[in-house]
Amino acid sequence: MSCRTPRLRLFLSAQVLWALLGASCGKGGTEKGATSGVVGGVEFVERSREAGIDFWHTDGSFGGYFITETLASGVGLFDYDADGDLDVYLVNGRPLPPGGKPAEWAKNCTPTNKFYRNDGPGPNGVSKLTEVTQQAGVPGTAFGVGCCVGDYDADGDLDLFIAQLGPDVLYRNNGDGTFTDVTKEAGVGDPLYGACCAFGDINRDGYLDLYVSNYCVEDFAKPDPCTTNNIPHYCSPPTYQEVPDSLFVNNKDGTFKDISVSSGIRSVPPGQGLGVRFCDFDDDGYQDILVANDGSENFLWHNQKNLTFKHVGVEAGVSLDMNGDEMGNMGIDIADVNEDGLFDIIVLPYQKQATPLFLNQGNMRFIDAGMRSGVATNTLPLVKWSPKFFDYDHDGILDLFTTNGHLEDRIDEYDQSSTYKQPCQLFKGLGDGTFTEMTEKVGPALQNMQSHRGGAYGDIDNDGDIDVVVCVSRGRPKLLINEGGNRRNWIQLQLVGKAPNLFAFGAKVWIKYGTHRHVDEVRSGGGYASQNDLRLHYGLGDATSVDSLEVRWPDFTVEKITGLVINRVNRIVQGKGVAESGKPVAMK
Repeated sequence: MSCRTPRLRLFLSAQVLWALLGASCGKGGTEKGATSGVVGGVEFVERSREAGIDFWHTDGSFGGYFITETLASGVGLFDYDADGDLDVYLVNGRPLPPGGKPAEWAKNCTPTNKFYRNDGPGPNGVSKLTEVTQQAGVPGTAFGVGCCVGDYDADGDLDLFIAQLGPDVLYRNNGDGTFTDVTKEAGVGDPLYGACCAFGDINRDGYLDLYVSNYCVEDFAKPDPCTTNNIPHYCSPPTYQEVPDSLFVNNKDGTFKDISVSSGIRSVPPGQGLGVRFCDFDDDGYQDILVANDGSENFLWHNQKNLTFKHVGVEAGVSLDMNGDEMGNMGIDIADVNEDGLFDIIVLPYQKQATPLFLNQGNMRFIDAGMRSGVATNTLPLVKWSPKFFDYDHDGILDLFTTNGHLEDRIDEYDQSSTYKQPCQLFKGLGDGTFTEMTEKVGPALQNMQSHRGGAYGDIDNDGDIDVVVCVSRGRPKLLINEGGNRRNWIQLQLVGKAPNLFAFGAKVWIKYGTHRHVDEVRSGGGYASQNDLRLHYGLGDATSVDSLEVRWPDFTVEKITGLVINRVNRIVQGKGVAESGKPVAMK
């Protein structure tokens, strides 16, 4: 049954928040969402109940103010049964302290992670999501934070990893709708406090390796909240002992070897790791690793091509903000924001910290354009978690979505500039490196005030535009369906590589149409503690064809692809080109 933690108190109304934040976050919102005119024919509509999601997020809170409560949780979107649509995995917390006497609210329920199989459109036109957690065997084994997927055993189906309050858990996909817990035999049951994770191929042998960002050490035997004006609240991250991250190399036999020390990722003082992504930033064919740290400098691990890494974050310009200060970072995203063929970075920090947008200058050097882009000032008052660049309206220009929500449930009592519940935000890319906020112009759903955490992005209803699933701490998740984003042309790519990397993790794609040129990669993980759709998605605007498409596969072979069909999912098989195009989607 759903486990609802009691409300600890009443929060300021959303009207007060909007009044305090002013133009930077919009005006006139209410907790249920203010009705406003939809601009451009695109609206995000909340459909979780209609789809069949019955889930209540648990953060374990009971008044002890353990920092663990603030982190949870992420969301996974992936096709576990290979039927062509995205299934939804919702990570959940557990009662705290672990193994202790259950809090009063938890006595009559058993909070677990939940898994929903996508059964396609129901009678109401909304995707029908059927809960299959126990049937599939993936409830999680501890207080969960993040999730990611990858085909670690190269058998052609996606396996699921959960980063949690140690040890973590690896579920092997059996290919029959069920999973098996193989954590012990695979050798990835790290006892450290896992927060986020991602699979990637660090040595180009075709087998997926695993990076886990770990958070801190917490003494659950001694609740010790901090106070401001005699008001108890969560202590800041530097109060807690950091723990190092973990890196596992694939042994090609279903097991992993822990190379955390020999690889060099423990050669620097540890941070409190959260967001993590693999990406070939310098285009040398080897994946580098970016880690967002909460309260300390970010890590950028440059792949040295011999199973070792060098931390180059400071000299690259991505470890600190424009003032040289450390930030309280959560989630990250990587995309070619300015269409120059290089991968740029966004890192979402804490309240009153300017969001950096690191533009890639080549040669592993970045500059912070957050203030110039308009993103930094418009997110300044909020606590930001899970970002994603995608083209929500298919005009050919990348836009930005962020999930927001404070972690301090009594913040308004000692900081009049903020509240616990906050809106998600959508920023429209203008094509000149700047963004304008669209939150109030795409329907009331984004303005609904909650304490949001992880967000996963993908085309859940297979209608050609990107939808969003958002975890709400201490609440129901949001299933934000994009209505109208497919009015203009688009194309999706599903890449199929050669064994053992059948899902083509690390494949790099260059696409040109009209005046636009984009580069993208197939990556595990996403945003904050979440897993995004592995399919690559592009809005084409009014273009009726793709001028060119080039794929550099993980084995470094390059193919020019022809025969693409717009407004469809194009399945591209290495060495064979377009093997299949999905059925045409009726334009709305």
